[in-house]
Order: sequence, then structure tokens, then C-alpha cells
Amino acid sequence: MPALPSPGPIIKLNVNWGVDGDSMAETIHYYRYSSGAPSAADLSAFASNAVAQGQAEFGALCNDQVGMLAATARDLSSAMGAEATAGTPWVGTRGSALTPPGAAMVISHSISRHYRGGHPRTYLPIGVSGDIAVTGFWSDAFVIAADNAWGGWDLNVVGSFGGLTVTDLVNVSFYGPPNRVIVSPGGRMRTVSTVRGVPIVDHVTGHTARKVIGSQRRRNRDA
Repeated sequence: MPALPSPGPIIKLNVNWGVDGDSMAETIHYYRYSSGAPSAADLSAFASNAVAQGQAEFGALCNDQVGMLAATARDLSSAMGAEATAGTPWVGTRGSALTPPGAAMVISHSISRHYRGGHPRTYLPIGVSGDIAVTGFWSDAFVIAADNAWGGWDLNVVGSFGGLTVTDLVNVSFYGPPNRVIVSPGGRMRTVSTVRGVPIVDHVTGHTARKVIGSQRRRNRDA
């Protein structure tokens, strides 16, 4: 499969979480930078800061089986962009009141462009059983705490790291309207997305923590 086209001066940040024994959970974020192409050392400092800020903001919202393990930062400005993995692992401080591994706090991100599918989202594996209200939604207090925590993390992830200056969280669209192709003699069809010649990069203008409990089914694999 050919590489996706470059979106320009963008860093892809894969945050590796440990979730109830599953060390393969992750959240993916894209950040724009205004400096020259970063070195591996610059990206290592950026990734390490992201994990440290995660502990500062999310540690008090996670149980003792959930936390960040590391983060990998990749420069997408070219196929030869630098990459680094760094970060000191941590786990939450709210005791052992677990939620199902697939339960997630959904952070909805606002962008100016409208597109099919709605808007970008982040599924955070935070929260404990006591954060679930009797209605089956996240409690109001937890929604407020999660919204504040995400805002704090996003604010403090950006900055200068050696020769790298990270400016803002963005959404990157690599795929355009889908095409339908026939894949069987019987006429069965599957949807294949079309890779854009030039990816669309949207500045994230705001965020909202959602009351409805999200679900990441892949995180249930060890449940």
C-alpha cells in the first residue's frame, strides 16, 4: 500500500495507554508546528511532555489499572520525517473501581468545516465506576472534570521543544468521498475510501466532553 500524502508540517502523536491489562490501547492526535522539520530529539521531548502532562491532567481521573505508557511522535512533513517514542509510564490514582475496558469519555472536537461523519473525536479511557450516574450516563461532575482535564492537556502539550515549535491541535483528513466497487461475482459491494491528493488540515477550535458513555470495542479484547 502506498504511503499517504504529506499534510505538511504536522506531527502525528500516538499515545499508548495501558487499559486494564491491555497495553495496545491508543489515542491518536495531530499537531501543527511552525518551525523547521524537527529532529528525533525534538520529537522525543514533545512525546515525553505529552505523557507527563497526561499524568498531571488525567491521573486523578483514572483507576489504578489505567494510564499512559508512552507516546510516539512522527513528523509527517515528508516520507523521511523523524520519529521518536518517549515518556515515563504512569497509572491513575483513583483506586480500583473499574469500568468496562471499552468504556470511554468522548471528547468532541469542533472545526469550521462540515463533513460527512460529523466531527473529530477522542475516546479517552478515563473514569471509574462511581463516575457513572444512575441514568447510565457519565455524571455531570465527571463530565466537567474531564472537559477541564482535556483542555489543560491540550493547552500544555503545545510549546517549544528544542528546535520544534508546536502550535495547535488539528484534524487531518486523508480520505475523500468513498467509491463503491464490486468485489464478488454476486454483486456484493464494499466501500473504498479515496485518498486525497492533498490532505485537508483543519484547526480544532474547541472541545466538549460528552455525557453519553462512549465505546471502544477493541479495548474489550482482554475483558
